[in-house]
Amino acid sequence: MKVVKLLMVTLLVFAALYYVGCQSTALTSAKLYIQQENYPKAIEQLQIEVKQNPQNAEAWYLLGYTQAMLGNFKEMNEAFEKSLAISNKFEKDISTVRRKYWIDNFNLGVRNLQANKFEEAIKNFEVATMIDPKDANAYKNLGYAYIKLGNDEKAIEAYEKALKYDSTDTRTMLTLGIEYQRLQKYDKAAEMFSRVLALEPTNSDALANLAMVYDLKGESEKALEAYNNALAKNPDDTDLYFNRGLLFYRKEKFDEAVKDFEKVLLNNPKDFEALFYMGSSYLNLGDRLKKERVALEEQGKKDSKIKELAEKEKKYYEEALKYLEKARDLKPDDANVWNNLGIAYVRLGMSEKGMEAFQKVEELQKNK
Repeated sequence: MKVVKLLMVTLLVFAALYYVGCQSTALTSAKLYIQQENYPKAIEQLQIEVKQNPQNAEAWYLLGYTQAMLGNFKEMNEAFEKSLAISNKFEKDISTVRRKYWIDNFNLGVRNLQANKFEEAIKNFEVATMIDPKDANAYKNLGYAYIKLGNDEKAIEAYEKALKYDSTDTRTMLTLGIEYQRLQKYDKAAEMFSRVLALEPTNSDALANLAMVYDLKGESEKALEAYNNALAKNPDDTDLYFNRGLLFYRKEKFDEAVKDFEKVLLNNPKDFEALFYMGSSYLNLGDRLKKERVALEEQGKKDSKIKELAEKEKKYYEEALKYLEKARDLKPDDANVWNNLGIAYVRLGMSEKGMEAFQKVEELQKNK
């Protein structure tokens, strides 16, 4: 029994020596240097090995690993790709190494973002994208960092790459759409918002921004249709009512504008812009009736319609005055409010107050 046991031990030792013997001197030396954490020396030996044995998948993997340890991620990727082209044997190990360094750089980038160190964050996220070019998250954060530094083109490039690797991320689509919109690239913005709606038909942000893009492009009918669709799905969104009201105002559909601004003011009675445009809508409605009344008077007509128009005209001016005075109280240095307020005063026969309002306009314009 003792003889058999001794024989088995001898065979195991022989097998171990045979395995080492199968490795080249360069590969063996490289592994020893890796154990000693002497990565530059390990790289020297591994480069000798892959030159002598270019089909050695393990040597390429180890070369990538040691390059990663030194932060040489471009060289790491090159070596890993060559290893994978030869064999998938080290695929799991390669994935583990890449993930570790991706996480390290990504997390460092997030911390730098939180500390408003945007240039440092960009470096971290760019390294992360080099380590794993197909992970969308680093591109998203990279885009945000570029926006914070005012580099719009780089931001768009990063967000586009994020969508390349995560084509269903509606949040990134929205961000990119808003960025295109801000840069007046309205067609591209509309494309992004439409992509969001294809995936999320009730997304209020996409609906509102799509309508706004059409509005900015001067395509008022498309804009109105988009606002109507948005409000059908989000009937409590006062921002949508305000934007549609503004569209009606520009189209001189003042009756419709009043209805929408009223919805806004029911939710927020101190919304300055809604108050201003509400008052201005009533002012325009009054002027419209005034024009019609004067035309009839010039024709020498003295029927009941003139009286009816005059009464309704006065009510419109009184409504205009009510809302414009509220707007003035919120922003007493706004020249546009004082101008329209002056017109309302004059229309109601309050000439002295009207003159005071126009003088205020002149003062404010001089002080600009």
